[in-house]
Amino acid sequence: MRRKRVWRGIALTVLAAVLVGAAVIALSVPSEAQPKITFATTSTGAAGLITTVIKNQKLDQKNGFTLDAPAFTPEAGQNALVFKQVDSGIFNPIAMARANLKGNSMRIFAPLFYNHISFVVQKDSPYKSLADLKGKKVATMARVTGMYNTFALVNRFRGLDIEKDYQLIMGAPPVILGLLKKKEVEMGMIFEPVTSTVLTEGQLKEIGTISDLWRESTGKPMLMIGASAHAEWLDAHQKEARQFTQAILDSLAYIHKNSAEVMRANKEQLGAKTDAALTLLIERMPKIIASEWNDSVVQNLQLQVTKAVEFGLLPKVPEGTMFVNYLK
Repeated sequence: MRRKRVWRGIALTVLAAVLVGAAVIALSVPSEAQPKITFATTSTGAAGLITTVIKNQKLDQKNGFTLDAPAFTPEAGQNALVFKQVDSGIFNPIAMARANLKGNSMRIFAPLFYNHISFVVQKDSPYKSLADLKGKKVATMARVTGMYNTFALVNRFRGLDIEKDYQLIMGAPPVILGLLKKKEVEMGMIFEPVTSTVLTEGQLKEIGTISDLWRESTGKPMLMIGASAHAEWLDAHQKEARQFTQAILDSLAYIHKNSAEVMRANKEQLGAKTDAALTLLIERMPKIIASEWNDSVVQNLQLQVTKAVEFGLLPKVPEGTMFVNYLK
């Protein structure tokens, strides 16, 4: 009897050791065991803020994957996605449609942010609207970017062709800002968080936004950028795409709920070097962060592509599905 109790005690001790060991192993390698998603983000701006919050709040690991978010310029990030150097990246619907018509098959599967491109001129400038700038020098980013494509779209609603009705000068955001400050262009397009900083410096002023013009024409907000990937990657990684979508939505919700705290914590990344710039960021930045992913948002994206075809910015609507929601 005593011998049985001894052996029973030994067995229980061994079992406990095995269970503890298994628990230790499970706790020690969760991030290594999780799938990794490489997402082309930006070092600054809304995309960079969203991925920073995902990493800082561990929203990737909470949703079952590890996010690798190398920073690119918007144009370079899109090219990295097109050439499959990353799993996912940022794209606007018109540029993505154009890429699909050239033989790619990409989809937007999660929202990121609304259009926040501002029209900025010298503070003493006489220009008050786009109509005043016809024939003038206007600085924008490259044709592959959301800035160029959405600017072209809202102009077509007003009977304007940006290639014919403005003297376009293209460059990266720092180049655009430099041209503005040197008075080498009459108007330049910039976006948050740069806009908030610039407006507090006193030299430049905002005379409108692409978002305002889109809402004026359609009555709807304009989702400018979404998380995108090639269809073949999405088809093979639907679980990861669903996890990433949820992590993005968690990040968007966190920013909306804790906007002032998030802006203060990331003011260096956002370039807010003064209290005035930070105050303006706290006011303006949450307005551009997307808040939902549903049929209404998808319809808004589809409308942008449909109107781009109607106005001749795209030859036709690409075949197949371009917008998917894996949370449905």
